[in-house]
Amino acid sequence: MKSSIEPIAIHAANPGPMTGDGNWTWLIRGRVTTLIDAGVGEPAHLAALSEALGADRLAQVLITHAHTDHASGAPALAARMPSVRFRKLLWPERDAKWPAAYEPLADGRSMVRLRFRLSCPR
Repeated sequence: MKSSIEPIAIHAANPGPMTGDGNWTWLIRGRVTTLIDAGVGEPAHLAALSEALGADRLAQVLITHAHTDHASGAPALAARMPSVRFRKLLWPERDAKWPAAYEPLADGRSMVRLRFRLSCPR
């Protein structure tokens, strides 16, 4: 049975020379409500995420890579939502800059969540 997933785009409120108007995070509601990327911790992004969540609880954040515009918002999210799990390919030199309780994703590992498959690229 195929299901339709409609990610909710949430602007990260981080305009700049490398991000243009700013990049986006993606909220996927479901059994395990998931945010793709953490943004940079801007209050406007955190407020937009809270509004998009409504009464739902964010369960996990999947961080695609350790660049500032994708990972540096993890500490702000963790402070606001302490039960959220953070998952990513570990990069200790970068991860120390934005501390959170990261759970490792292994290269090539697949995760089955929310009725879709997300694979870490090799």
